[in-house]
Amino acid sequence: MFGSEIYWAEPGSQYSEDYPFTDQPEFDESDQEAEELDRETFERIWAEGKKQ
Repeated sequence: MFGSEIYWAEPGSQYSEDYPFTDQPEFDESDQEAEELDRETFERIWAEGKKQ
């Protein structure tokens, strides 16, 4: 989630071609705004993103 946009990707589809599905994601650990989510919060955000 960047600002109000939720970017998602899964095998065969994605929200943006700029961020396709990968089985080896890379994360920038220097990002001070990143936050860990519990499963319930993740599932809610994932569902919202898939509606976009």
